[in-house]
Amino acid sequence: MTKGYEFYGAEVSYFSGKVRAYLRYKRIPFSEITPSREIYRTIIMARVGWPVIPVVVTPEDETWQDSSEIIDNFEARFPEGDIYPEGAKQKLAALLIEAYADEWLKIPAMHYRWTKNRDWAISEFGRLSRPDFRCGSTSFSRRRRSLRNRRPRLLPLGENSMPSTVRWTKPGR
Repeated sequence: MTKGYEFYGAEVSYFSGKVRAYLRYKRIPFSEITPSREIYRTIIMARVGWPVIPVVVTPEDETWQDSSEIIDNFEARFPEGDIYPEGAKQKLAALLIEAYADEWLKIPAMHYRWTKNRDWAISEFGRLSRPDFRCGSTSFSRRRRSLRNRRPRLLPLGENSMPSTVRWTKPGR
């Protein structure tokens, strides 16, 4: 049984940022825990079944995963200062904007993470997956160099998609 809301997330995580901003906006007390390999194994994998963040563990020992589910569950517990507009049409518009941000804006977010902030992203993911590697150590530097020239798998960022992603996000296109 936890004493408060435990929020497992990381700075580098797009959806952790969404949940963190919500929790701060609503002033919901929480402890943010950056997951280590041990936490992934003993808490996240044990509760969710796969290595994913964000995850919230409630004081009642419930586990919530998926940023929209997490926010909906908090809204049910903390209804004051509702984040959605009152009108049905306005609420629908807000939910559509959220779906757009969740499903479509992550494409340019991933593009810019891996093309403009690649070294930072590699360092952050490395720090999360191997906290035992010190940032300046020889083994850390060797691993970082091996990842630097590789395009992340599972991301739709090929040579053909990059120019269209840049055009799509430029103002006045």
